[in-house]
Amino acid sequence: ENHTLVPDHTVFSWTPADYATIYCAWIPEIALYAIHAWGGLAGLFVLKYACLLAFLVLVFSAMARSGSASNPVAWVVALMGILTVQVAMQIKPELFSLVFFSLTVWAWVMIRLSRGHARFYCYLIPAVMLLWVNSHGGFVFGLFFVGLVAAGEVLSILLVLSSSLDRRMAGHFFIGMVLTAAAVFVTPYGWAYPVQLFNELVLHRGDQLQEFRTVMAYQSILHPDARGLHLVEYMALAAVALACLFWDSVRRRRWILALVLAAMGMGVLSTQFIRTTYFWGVFVAFASLLILGQREKVAGRHDRGCRWYVGVFCVVLCVLVAGREGFHALCKPLSGFWVNYYSPVQEAEYIRTHLKGMRVGNNYNSGAYLLWALWPGQKVFIDARYFPYRQWYHEYGDAMYGRDDRARDAFLTRYGCDAWCTTYEYDHLSFFVHSPEWQLALYGPSACIFVRKGRGFSPDADPCHPAVFTVKPHQKVRILDFMVMAGDLDHAYAMAMTLEACRLCPSRNVRAAAGCVKAGEALGRAGRTDDAIACFERAMAIRPDQDPEVLTVLGNLYLKKGDQARAIASYLRALEMKPDYPPAMGNAANAYSMQGSYDKAFDLLNRLREIRPDDPDVEYNMACLHARQGRVDEAERSLKAAMEKGFDDRELLRTDPDLEGLRETEFYRALVE
Repeated sequence: ENHTLVPDHTVFSWTPADYATIYCAWIPEIALYAIHAWGGLAGLFVLKYACLLAFLVLVFSAMARSGSASNPVAWVVALMGILTVQVAMQIKPELFSLVFFSLTVWAWVMIRLSRGHARFYCYLIPAVMLLWVNSHGGFVFGLFFVGLVAAGEVLSILLVLSSSLDRRMAGHFFIGMVLTAAAVFVTPYGWAYPVQLFNELVLHRGDQLQEFRTVMAYQSILHPDARGLHLVEYMALAAVALACLFWDSVRRRRWILALVLAAMGMGVLSTQFIRTTYFWGVFVAFASLLILGQREKVAGRHDRGCRWYVGVFCVVLCVLVAGREGFHALCKPLSGFWVNYYSPVQEAEYIRTHLKGMRVGNNYNSGAYLLWALWPGQKVFIDARYFPYRQWYHEYGDAMYGRDDRARDAFLTRYGCDAWCTTYEYDHLSFFVHSPEWQLALYGPSACIFVRKGRGFSPDADPCHPAVFTVKPHQKVRILDFMVMAGDLDHAYAMAMTLEACRLCPSRNVRAAAGCVKAGEALGRAGRTDDAIACFERAMAIRPDQDPEVLTVLGNLYLKKGDQARAIASYLRALEMKPDYPPAMGNAANAYSMQGSYDKAFDLLNRLREIRPDDPDVEYNMACLHARQGRVDEAERSLKAAMEKGFDDRELLRTDPDLEGLRETEFYRALVE
């Protein structure tokens, strides 16, 4: 229709879109479609782990060629490679970049290790690049690596280094490099594709980086949300291992200049973005094996002794790092055989069934699945690619993720949607929940749907999809927070009761307990004391070491129910954690007073008066205790002190039953008149 091979994104979205940006990924697109059609989700997971297996097979091949399979250092760097490639393990074309980069680095290492029998590997690199450039934009990083290696090999020859390639092999190698550069132009888009990338990544690098930074995958590895991946630690360990091996090769005068340049370039590149860290892990794994293969086969007695200590250290390090990562993997939200909660399956079905013909808005993360699930019957607002929507993407980011309410309102007015589908991590969910213009139609395992009022749509009485109770624990906490926000306390209580403690994941327990506390507080405000207590008790079961604030609120609920014994136990536990916590101290004194344990109540109030000498409420409570015991003079003195310190609640003075013994005194009458 448009006489171009670039997809027309206006087919899939009703918002302004263009097809100016070339996205050349036709090989994996066909492969992913075919695999899904053949094997469904299981087939895609097979592909995912087949790509990881391909990396491991190449590593073992290089180990065998370098003779380092028995060297513990080789296994350390291989482990670092495995741990850093985790960011490339999402089921999308980037998987192919992992395989192709591994093949490229492996081919160069095999050239180095094979010496005079490596012509095949020289021509394998351009063949890989030909496939890569038609698969994923990550080929530019492979091209960058090839350029660094080629520059290093040229300099080695010019400087007549002992580690330079021999003349015959150098000829094949540089022919391969020329073919690699030429392969970049062999796509359905010809020269237009590399020219576009050069324009965006070099000539307008600043603008491109600004757009990149709006996506989490393009944040630095130092970003707070990336800490759970431990990329900094793994990359640092890999760098230390490579540096130690390189120093040994320098000492033995067998260092490779191309390796130095590649290490410097790939090291800087890999720290820029989270999604590029796997390039560093792959490079270090193969580069380390290359250095190990270059080492002298005969070592002195001192070297053998050092190797024994290094070997023990490497084995211990592998066990500790692999053990920690395995432990953390069990706690990660994406562990297990599934995809993620950015794919609103049940919600898309609801849109197809109940919102047919409506203009549906959606947030960035939910767009990819909605595009696939709703087309051709309905179009999406945006999908998980920014470049087709570049003309208004920044406006979208400011409105939907910024803090300017006016920008958000203006954006929603400009793009008048009949309904919105958004995942639970969206910052402005509370706006839709509390807005008088929107009504909640459905919330499911992945997202919630709001419909604009006045569109002739009547949502179901119960917007909760039953599948919300089948999600993984981390998603249950998110949905529980939303239930509380939306005021759906019946389902919030039910969800809180499904949360359980996890012995392996303390961080999960913190979030789950906090969710139960939030639900308990909401239920308490609604007057559902028994349900509130149940939520707080569930929070205590999940995480026994609760804050004193939580224990005090639980004590207040027990006291409201009339269970002074449990209330006192909860207050005292709060005071064990924080001995000078005034709310627990004052409420415990009140509970003791209800039990008739006046001495204990006085002890606590005296302690509280020492902490807060100017607090009129402390003096008032002392007056109440004295009055209940018939100590009229003491009660009057405490009440007078309370008034002097600022107590002025005349209504409480008139109605408080604790002051019944003072009603007939002249002092009391003067106060209430």
